[in-house]
Amino acid sequence: MSDTKDRLKKLLNDLYVDDMPNITVKSKFRDDLGLDSLDEQEFIMDLEDEFDVIIYDEEALCFTTVQDVIDIVNTKQAGNPLPLRIRKQIKAN
Repeated sequence: MSDTKDRLKKLLNDLYVDDMPNITVKSKFRDDLGLDSLDEQEFIMDLEDEFDVIIYDEEALCFTTVQDVIDIVNTKQAGNPLPLRIRKQIKAN
């Protein structure tokens, strides 16, 4: 997970060099990092390229914190089903 977290933090810092505060796994994309919907779309495309995964719209709606992204990316790379809390969020949306 450390590798995913480090790569994710680097990706965010590369995209938003001067605007990013200290990024933690608890950082919220909108509240703490200040990403708007356009930023989020750009981030998702870069995320897919960086980690060679496909992020579906309903999965992207579950991206609240950095940890959410780490969980989904790690799960997809391992070929496992999404975590139950993410599946519940998708179903609720």
